Amino acid sequence: MRLVFTIVFLLLMVFFMIFAWQNQSEQVHVVFGNWDSGSLPVFLLILLSFGAGVIITSVIGIIEGMRIRMTNVRLRRKLKKLEGEVDSLRNLPLSNPLSPAADSPPADDDEDVL
Repeated sequence: MRLVFTIVFLLLMVFFMIFAWQNQSEQVHVVFGNWDSGSLPVFLLILLSFGAGVIITSVIGIIEGMRIRMTNVRLRRKLKKLEGEVDSLRNLPLSNPLSPAADSPPADDDEDVL
């Protein structure tokens, strides 16, 4: 799978290099508000747009990864706490089932049974 990814990546890089070589003479004029870029080659504008997309996506990915790691830490702490609770409940001593329970009310023999 890694070989396929490498081949596709190299083919894309060759495509973009050929595209840039063929479009060296094509110029674009970009105006954004009061900012004026002057004449830029088309391939440079595309390369800058691609770079901005990579940076923005990377920042979003880093933030999302940090959020997931923080959630995992919180869930691991909760799991450890719950496992401790289960272990403590598992190790409680059992009462003798043959002896009468201390907290059960005494039987009332003079009750009328229908």
